[in-house]
Amino acid sequence: MTPDAPPPVSTMRRDLISAYLASGMKVASWAIVTAIVVRYGRSENLGLLTLVRSTLGLLGICTLGLAPAMVRMVGETLSVRVLSAEQSQPSPPSRVLSYASARLETQKQNDPSLIVYASGMLLSIVLAVAGFIIVAMYAAFFRDIHHVPEIPRQYIIERFVLWMGGGLMLRLMSDAPSARLQVRGYIWLDNLLLAGGEALWAILTWQQTDTYYYSHFSETLLHPGYAFFVSGLCLFSARLIAVRAIDLNLSYEHAPIQWRIIRQLLNFGILVTIAQLADFLYAPTDYLLINYLLEPSLGSVYAPAVQIDSALLLIVVSMGNVLLPKTVLAHVNDNYSLVRDYYIKGTLASTALLLAATLLVWTCSERILNLWLGNPSPATTAILPFILIHTVVGGSSAVGRSILLGMGKVKPFTIAVLVAGVSNVILSYVFVRYAGLGLKGIVLGTICAVVGRCAIWQPWYVWKCLRENQPQMNADERR
Repeated sequence: MTPDAPPPVSTMRRDLISAYLASGMKVASWAIVTAIVVRYGRSENLGLLTLVRSTLGLLGICTLGLAPAMVRMVGETLSVRVLSAEQSQPSPPSRVLSYASARLETQKQNDPSLIVYASGMLLSIVLAVAGFIIVAMYAAFFRDIHHVPEIPRQYIIERFVLWMGGGLMLRLMSDAPSARLQVRGYIWLDNLLLAGGEALWAILTWQQTDTYYYSHFSETLLHPGYAFFVSGLCLFSARLIAVRAIDLNLSYEHAPIQWRIIRQLLNFGILVTIAQLADFLYAPTDYLLINYLLEPSLGSVYAPAVQIDSALLLIVVSMGNVLLPKTVLAHVNDNYSLVRDYYIKGTLASTALLLAATLLVWTCSERILNLWLGNPSPATTAILPFILIHTVVGGSSAVGRSILLGMGKVKPFTIAVLVAGVSNVILSYVFVRYAGLGLKGIVLGTICAVVGRCAIWQPWYVWKCLRENQPQMNADERR
């Protein structure tokens, strides 16, 4: 298959199924681990596990957007290597000594995609080490920061934090080989490895807890931490082995590291990270506005609806993750008609899935809340339809996000996300303080910001970028 040829439907279906499997396994592993902690451990262990995992999740900024940055740059260099190989046709047999094979070996040693991979691998290691230093400091002062109750055996909490933080940093380091697998067309394999890592976390947690529960009851909290570290190490090793297996004809030992490449990765990745940090201008800031402008008790009304919103968004995250490397390869090969197809079909599919899911949740909202919280929570049910509006509008833009990042339009995307986040804060404040809309004003502010960015600006900008390459799109369609 040529670099600009559309992928077979079966390949796309396989990638999507594997992506949803990885997302589902991530949710399932968390559910299983929490159930094990509640069943075997102390009642407060679940709270500590949730606290540590959510707090360490903030260290995701340590990745500095390395994963999408490497997908973009490795895709570009792989395209250059493929096109160069196509231009280097083998010459007919001759009695004259040829140096073509020597030149090809030199090209293998200086493969630009390997240079990006080696530079990204070094950057991921540096970021992981810096992240683990932060984890160690957090573990050392954990008791002082959170005022947790005493645990029978000393340093159990500190060791638990170190295990969890180490597992997170190993997953960070695996972003580099993951990016190479994805752009080489092994998205399904990368997703299977990720799903396997999540399953291994749950299995090891159960095995450790069931084996050592009676003899080391006080150390029950350590088991999910230790299992998370081992599963992260296995995921990192498996991704490295998979990359070596698909690149048997290439030599990694002599791939040079270029600081120019590292700077380019950082320039792209930092902008992605800033866009991710804009998420704090939504729900986290909304909680602050509720506490400041309304009654703090209303936070418990708003929180379940936000949790439902986050769960529904997992439906479209997998599709966006699959389309990012595919868009990179289509874009660098000037196949804009394929990029357009990805955007149209992906957006329609994600919107349809979200609409179906939100209608089901809305219809069964009272039963869901009663089963989950023990009561139908009429106040939460009242605002849930408005929350679901920005769930559908915002979630349907996940494909557009991947399209823009895949085309390298990271700066305008980041600016738009920041503007929308600031607008959410301002509008929510105005609707509550001056319009007297109460909690509905908080939700309305989010709806306005999300509609402005996801339903108006992003479709316009994506089509603008595609129209700028209309001649190339027409040429692709004629072929």
